[in-house]
Amino acid sequence: SCKLGEKCTVAKGVRRCVSKSRSICVATGDPHYTTFDGRRYDFMGTCIYQLAALCSDDPTLVPFTVTVENNNRGSRVVSYTKEVTLEVYNMTLSLSQEHPQKLKVNGILVDLPFNHGNKLQVYISGVHGFIKTDFEVVVTFNWYSYARVILPNTYSQAICGLCGNANGDPQDDFALPNGQLATDEIQFADSWKVADVPGCSAGCTEDCKVCTEAEKRAYRGDKHCGLLVKKKGPFTACHSAIDPTPYFDDCLFDTCLYAGHQEVVCRSISAYVTACQSQGIHIRRWRTPTFCSPVCPPNQHYELCGPACPATCRGQAEVEECEEATSCTEGCFCNEGFLLSGDRCVPLAQCGCLHEGRYYKMGEEFFTCPHCSERCTCKRAGVVECQPEGCAAGEECTVQNGVRGCYPQECGRCQVLSAVSYSTFDRHLLLFAGTCTYTLAAVKAADPEDPLVPFMVELEKESGKEKPFIRRLLVTVHGVTIGMARGTQWEVTVDGEQHLLPLTLAGVAVTVFQEGTHRVLQVQGGPKLLYDGDAYVLLTIPSTYRHRTHGLCGNFDGDADNDLATPEELGDAWGTLSPTCTHGSPPPACPTDAPGPCGVLAETTGPFAGCHGVVAPQEYMAGCMQEQCGRVDAGALCRGLQAYAAACQAAGGQLQEWRAAAKCPLSCPPNSHYELCTRTCDHTCASLSANTQCTGRCFEGCRCDEGFLFNGDECVSMDYCGCLHHGRYFEISETILSPDCSESCMCRAAGSIQCRPTGCPFGQTCGLKDGVRGCVEQPGRCTLAPASRFVTFDGATGTTTAASIYMLTALCDPQHPAWFRLLADVGESWDRPTVVALHLFSPQGFVTVKRDKKIWVNGVPATLPVEVSSALTITETRGTIWITQTPKFVIGLSPDGEVTVTVSQDLSKNLCGFCGNYNGNAADDLRGSDGKLVGDMVAVAKAWRAPDFTHVS
Repeated sequence: SCKLGEKCTVAKGVRRCVSKSRSICVATGDPHYTTFDGRRYDFMGTCIYQLAALCSDDPTLVPFTVTVENNNRGSRVVSYTKEVTLEVYNMTLSLSQEHPQKLKVNGILVDLPFNHGNKLQVYISGVHGFIKTDFEVVVTFNWYSYARVILPNTYSQAICGLCGNANGDPQDDFALPNGQLATDEIQFADSWKVADVPGCSAGCTEDCKVCTEAEKRAYRGDKHCGLLVKKKGPFTACHSAIDPTPYFDDCLFDTCLYAGHQEVVCRSISAYVTACQSQGIHIRRWRTPTFCSPVCPPNQHYELCGPACPATCRGQAEVEECEEATSCTEGCFCNEGFLLSGDRCVPLAQCGCLHEGRYYKMGEEFFTCPHCSERCTCKRAGVVECQPEGCAAGEECTVQNGVRGCYPQECGRCQVLSAVSYSTFDRHLLLFAGTCTYTLAAVKAADPEDPLVPFMVELEKESGKEKPFIRRLLVTVHGVTIGMARGTQWEVTVDGEQHLLPLTLAGVAVTVFQEGTHRVLQVQGGPKLLYDGDAYVLLTIPSTYRHRTHGLCGNFDGDADNDLATPEELGDAWGTLSPTCTHGSPPPACPTDAPGPCGVLAETTGPFAGCHGVVAPQEYMAGCMQEQCGRVDAGALCRGLQAYAAACQAAGGQLQEWRAAAKCPLSCPPNSHYELCTRTCDHTCASLSANTQCTGRCFEGCRCDEGFLFNGDECVSMDYCGCLHHGRYFEISETILSPDCSESCMCRAAGSIQCRPTGCPFGQTCGLKDGVRGCVEQPGRCTLAPASRFVTFDGATGTTTAASIYMLTALCDPQHPAWFRLLADVGESWDRPTVVALHLFSPQGFVTVKRDKKIWVNGVPATLPVEVSSALTITETRGTIWITQTPKFVIGLSPDGEVTVTVSQDLSKNLCGFCGNYNGNAADDLRGSDGKLVGDMVAVAKAWRAPDFTHVS
């Protein structure tokens, strides 16, 4: 028979006892708690607390414990729910802000849905994750701040924690673990602390300003919280069932504290939406393009009342359990023809695999056993292929960031220590004064199955008055190139376009953020780079990259003696010469017997003594002394000391105050102050909207004063914060365009984004001007890849081009002062047509460029780079040869024999040749040299063969 409070029912053909009623405990906002018995209170502690747990000896009740961890976001005054954890059946299940739409099971990240026999089901419903037990306790979290524990009445009076005892009496909810009643909410809540996290506290203790009723009044209108209580508003149907007043009060508290930031308003209102929809109450549309506009990932769309149990890939393989089948929920849902695969939507053909009760995405690699002795891959059609594989030497089987795998036990470190000092992965100290662009380190993919992430780090140098200096760092990884310029903070370029930090790219595979005075770039499973914006660079890579790297950093084989050392070797191997740079001569040897002021780095009682245990100071002393050698620059010592300070803190060392004695002050922007050990990354406007994956270390630098956050490199009050959109932060009134300029998004106010379709008018194309994306005047571009395609200046296209010599383009008027004529020699290579040489006629001279990088100027062999005249130059970048005549044209010949010709717009309608006349009309490009129309592009090519050249195969 069923227990008191239960009833006998039939569910899915099985007779069972279920509870007659249930209670709900909620933690929402920053955070406002409502106990099972309806008592409301606020508590801002940032440790780990028991939310609800079985506190009874009743053998018929299954033991469980729910804990919460809170964190600060932009303000010390309040905290938010960061992670909710359920411990049950000897398992630990966690939903965390750090891993949206994923679950951690005993520390391992898994995709949803997840089942543990018939005892546990975990799934996504709308914006919430649901952990459902077979004894009817349900835990939910929206991966941001809204957590619930749903409790069957069979547990009444058997529960304790922040949620109270569920006995129906709110007056005794503030019970301490010893059973006595607490005098206030802080004493009560802090008594249920079960664990500490670094820096956690029971809440704000000083300068804890909260809003007055007068200050809250500004947010009572319909543009903020007033929508909740509006008599004829979108939530009217819910008012009689759920009183909106407590939600309205919470909304005013949170919104005022965050100065009207729209995302705070939206999340406060969505808490009421969740409560209404969980009772099956239909509400009206409340989001608009200008108010709480929903932003969904690719292949998804927003619905106010979408299916509570959406179709998933796992559901195609087995029947899914889902609690909320009767009600609908708002959120982002897969488009027609797509299914939920973990945290993304894919077509059925790209669904993943079910293996030993767990779902894996297609292409995902995983280890099934705790010792990493078997590696499995999810292939097409749900097939899992497994093969025996252990960890290699120097690796250990462990769990990092929720993923089990073979991880290197150590890392390689390459450093740029000063203007001319480098330390390779194999700890060889290089002295190199080159002023060109160099490959610092690069790894190429060996084959498509290569597990290593390929990357390239380039170092652009320039000549200074006394020594060279870094102009810019370029990191190419996952198909994007990130640029970090010297002398700037809080900013990078991505494929030439300016972006503010923090920034997430390639899904979440690449993150770039500011830590103190340094910009840090992290690649999942790959390199990590720290740049102080001046002279110090730290590049760290896992030991799995051994023997695979090339560049100034060496080959990472453990042998320092075989790293290249002379300027000639280094320059020839890893540099790109231009007319304005040299590979330099060896820097002068500096005396090493008297370290002078650099000696402070090694002092056993000095400010850097706490660093010696994690980073030896010797090579930094050498770099510091080299930096000062022969210099009158007062900043040379500061740069040398700052390099060691950065390396020390990156390794977790204990740095002491050093700047005052060394006379190296660090200036901070208004509304901020210097701190020796700060986590800048956690105090940004972007951190109000999403969690940023920082290093976990603290670094010296500027920290915004309380109530202010970093908005780029300035500290602003929260109402002047900007917006975060698809991992990119931008400022108020700033408009950003999608990569193809098809969508324009404007940040209207703090957290308020409005996006609309857009496009470029005729004669313009989507491009960059001064690092800003927009519609720019379209230069003429003609492309010839003889084996596959041909495109004229106006967009007429063809396919293969036969071997011959063609007049690609020329100014029609030979008397024009800027006249030129370009011929392309198409020959055979491996039985495929390819451009083997270019011939350029111009008033500056006759130039021949071959694909093998041989150059002739006026019949005389020349060596790259070549300056034919002040306007005409020939250079090489990454294997492509560029002929540039400023400002009229740029011609590129790639290593695989593809030619691109880009001409300025003022040459429009003045050109003749195979590439067309560049008049904006592709239809008239089918003309020969005599001006007559021909039938197709093959005939056009034939008509533009160069009559004064004969092709020799």
